[in-house]
Amino acid sequence: MIQLGEQAPDFTLPSTKGPFRLSALQGEKFAVLLFYPKDKTPGCQQQLSAARDAASDYAGRNAQVVAINPDSLSSHQAWADEEGFDFPICVDENRQVAEAYGVLKPGGGIQRTVFIVSDEGRVVWSQEGLPATTEIMNALDLLNEPPNR
Repeated sequence: MIQLGEQAPDFTLPSTKGPFRLSALQGEKFAVLLFYPKDKTPGCQQQLSAARDAASDYAGRNAQVVAINPDSLSSHQAWADEEGFDFPICVDENRQVAEAYGVLKPGGGIQRTVFIVSDEGRVVWSQEGLPATTEIMNALDLLNEPPNR
């Protein structure tokens, strides 16, 4: 898996909000990358619904949620429309982005993992599994604190 402090691999992928390029957020916002295994499954529903429900909290912390998995754009779009997911859900059809971030399992599955990428393009936080929204918010709060002078 990519290590903290490393430059986040840039990518451009089709998404439910049009083409999404990670580097477009540099100098602007944190990116909260949600790698998840499959659309419309219970764990993934929980993860993306939590992100939807915390949209104003993410916005208040200058962070853009971006979900990523290999399912089709039509699957992502139908799910986003049904559930009101207003953040980009990206299609990593060939699993190249998952591989670049080190979350591709043997056999092609995706390890559920959350990364925070700074507005400078570096990975500054990561956690495998399904971290609570409060954990992600706490990390963003710490990252948004001005340095001690």
